[in-house]
Amino acid sequence: MGATEDPDRVGDDGTEVARKKPGPAPALSPEQVARMIGEYREGASAESLGAQYGVTGSTVRRTLELAGEPIRSRHQAVSDRLPEQEVAAKYREGASIQALAKTYGVSASALAKLLTRLGVPRRGRSTDSLPTAEIVSAYESGATTRYLGSQYGVGADAINKLLRDSGVSLRPTGSPRAMTDEQVVAARDLHAQGKTYREVAAALGVSHSAVSKRLRDVGASTSTGLRALTEHQREQIRDLTAQGLAAAEIGRRLNIPSRTVLRVAGPEARRKRKS
Repeated sequence: MGATEDPDRVGDDGTEVARKKPGPAPALSPEQVARMIGEYREGASAESLGAQYGVTGSTVRRTLELAGEPIRSRHQAVSDRLPEQEVAAKYREGASIQALAKTYGVSASALAKLLTRLGVPRRGRSTDSLPTAEIVSAYESGATTRYLGSQYGVGADAINKLLRDSGVSLRPTGSPRAMTDEQVVAARDLHAQGKTYREVAAALGVSHSAVSKRLRDVGASTSTGLRALTEHQREQIRDLTAQGLAAAEIGRRLNIPSRTVLRVAGPEARRKRKS
């Protein structure tokens, strides 16, 4: 059956305008509806029930309304399935909103709203327990504040505050991060192994632009990758080439670019690639 009409609204010209009412919810068996009502009364949210029964949260609410079941507000839905005082106590003891949300199976925003409704004072992002000297050293070596935040479980703004409080001059947003000589060597080796600039940047905690610039400065190329190979890797390339493997397959096995394989193996590997 389609949507019904309810002529109870008056238009600008004084005539009645038909208003469409929502149509019936998609068919669910009486047994499913009964179980849904029971689970909803026990505190399950409309969204979780929707995922369980293969429908949307709005469909669940419409089904419950058609069955005469009172619909909870979203705040009620969260509080009904959370031990409020327990959550508040754990937060006061130092647990983060993100950790509590994961523990109790709700979103961080829902849990934050619950704490606000309970009148629990929200903590600032404290940096007192963070290893300041270690973070300052990492930042001055080129690590980004976003990367450092992910490593220490806080946001980039908390890292920025810690650095400012420590008297560190912050780099301008968007400027290439400085890299130490050790990081440049590590970046060159990772790139020679087939890692992209973005993968290298993520591994070293520096910006993509810094990796790109420094590797270009040191002339990182296929020949750079060739120099980075160990003698054992060279022997592996020659042995696998002798076994008849193509350069691409050797590269996949050894996690190095096929171009580097070709430079080590020479014309023999190039002929195998063409065959």
